[in-house]
Amino acid sequence: MNLRRSSRDDRGVSVVVGTVLLVGMVTMGMAVLGAAVLSTDLVDSPPRADLVYQEQPSGEVIIGIEDARSLSGDGTYVQLQDGSECREWPSSGAIESGDTITIDQTDCNFQVGDRLQVVGSQTLLDTYRLRGTSPPWWDYSCAADGPLTSTGMANSNDVTIDTGDTVECDFTSSSEDRNFDINNDSALVGDVNTSAGDIDVDDADVYGYVIAGGNDITMTDEARITRFVYSDGNVDIDGDSTVDGPVLATGSINVDDSTIDGKIYYTGDSDDVSISGGATHDGLEKVASKSELEDKVEELRS
Repeated sequence: MNLRRSSRDDRGVSVVVGTVLLVGMVTMGMAVLGAAVLSTDLVDSPPRADLVYQEQPSGEVIIGIEDARSLSGDGTYVQLQDGSECREWPSSGAIESGDTITIDQTDCNFQVGDRLQVVGSQTLLDTYRLRGTSPPWWDYSCAADGPLTSTGMANSNDVTIDTGDTVECDFTSSSEDRNFDINNDSALVGDVNTSAGDIDVDDADVYGYVIAGGNDITMTDEARITRFVYSDGNVDIDGDSTVDGPVLATGSINVDDSTIDGKIYYTGDSDDVSISGGATHDGLEKVASKSELEDKVEELRS
């Protein structure tokens, strides 16, 4: 019997085939291992949650879960911004969409203006500033020696409330080009109605309506207006701000990461209205003319 010797070329082919097979086996092994790791909890991801808040006339605050990932009741709690714990989550299992927690004054001593924080697994999930369901007691009136003095209201200077106080006053300007600016956790109990000048509400509350007859309105940083907003110009609302009523404008309307508890009325093209960042509203409605829009404003004022 004649045995065939392997040539050098045969041995070279064997080495190449073996190397290819080895690389293929290693690649398949790594792929299987990666799939196994990704399909298990070996890779930890931080908890996340989308939350909504509802303040009740009784003083209770209901916190609801719109969406949650990797979040368990164990280690989840509500606290004040200064670190004072209010209440732990009422259940220990996985927290899911639709779950709620209710806190009141027996849980922690909070008041309007305080900030609630929701913490899960030592991760800050969200912060919410308490606004209250009714106007707070005011510190000053228009004529008092406060942020809006009788002299300041009478002259043509811009008006600014930035002391953190609550002012009871209806601000009306019919002729001068006066800007109105309220910020720094301040509040106005009254209406703002200007025929000229911009209106800026930043980290503040207006317990009334806001009308800018000839210029723009800007709301940001958890600002709140409790009635409606109208501008014969542009409206820009962002930073988790809230309007407890409709928004009306002849110019552009931009709403980002905020809540409009009413319809948005506009007179221009649909491209003039921008809704982004999960902002919510009760619908869009085009109005044929500025005069019809002003008729709606008069109905809202009455």
